[in-house]
Amino acid sequence: MKIKTALTLKYTGVIAVVFLLCMTLIYLVSEHIRSNTFFHNLKSEAVTKVHLFLQNQVDADIMQSIYLNNKEFINEVEVAVYTTDFHMLYHDAIDNDIVKENPEMIAQILQQKEIEFYIGKYQAVGMVYPFNGQTYIVTAAAYDGYGHTNLLELQKTLVILFFIGLLLLFITCYFLVRASLKPIREIVKEAETITASRIDQRLPVRNEKDELGELSQAFNELLERLEISFNSQKMFVSNVSHEMRTPLAALIAELDLCLQKDRTETQYRQAMQNVLQDARRMTKLIDGLLNLAKADYQKEQIKMHEIRLDELLLDTREIILRAHPEYHIELIFEQEDAEDDRMITIMGNDYL
Repeated sequence: MKIKTALTLKYTGVIAVVFLLCMTLIYLVSEHIRSNTFFHNLKSEAVTKVHLFLQNQVDADIMQSIYLNNKEFINEVEVAVYTTDFHMLYHDAIDNDIVKENPEMIAQILQQKEIEFYIGKYQAVGMVYPFNGQTYIVTAAAYDGYGHTNLLELQKTLVILFFIGLLLLFITCYFLVRASLKPIREIVKEAETITASRIDQRLPVRNEKDELGELSQAFNELLERLEISFNSQKMFVSNVSHEMRTPLAALIAELDLCLQKDRTETQYRQAMQNVLQDARRMTKLIDGLLNLAKADYQKEQIKMHEIRLDELLLDTREIILRAHPEYHIELIFEQEDAEDDRMITIMGNDYL
């Protein structure tokens, strides 16, 4: 899976979770408001019916008839009135009896003055109602059909909005991630043009302070190290070609001389000693070239020891004159009588 797709899915998922939590919170808050509002309406309905009953403004039979008739069409409030000693004075529908009052409930209402509770899908309230110096216990219960219908519609709306919002979020995140990753695609295209023959090419750095600028700089530093390594490799091959030519030429020349005419045993022995000396020189040369190859990336593996520069120059002069007898080499030491050897002694590799 590409980073673009992975980031799009991650961002969409995170925002979708936040979106879902917000919608859930909206639903829960709406349910809480509906519940509190309906409890308030229950109390108002209960107080109205109790007031009419206790003032004898409406006959109990008529109130019960109205309740039973309305119940077929609307979610009518069922009200009951009790005395403090659990004597029922009025009940809208004793046969139905949603609340099912008992002495313990009456005692709880007397103690707390007012209670709110659920009975299945019904909401119910119980409260103390004082009237003309007397204390009455009133209960009321009903089902908030209108409120639950509105809540269900809200739930459907939130679900539809969630899926529509999720789709819009995915599309938006896709284009945002694509725009964010565009500089990376450009860096990739630039990097694909860099080859061994174009190792000196570098990636453009548009902004050194952002992460992509740091990435380009790090890649350019890597290319710098690779270029140095490639150049060192070329130099090493050149040095090998140059350094191996001289001892091989000496070997070939010595063997050609031996084959041109018969020689004495002493002459052959001398020739073999020269060949052996050149072979040892080649062995030493190979070791030196390997040390030269290590000089760029494994400096700690190069063998170092104390070297006197005057002795090194004399040995070098002898090697050169052996390969080129026609040369004239003169060494000049300005301080021949210097007693302090540290002046001409250094730490290094004598061959290199």
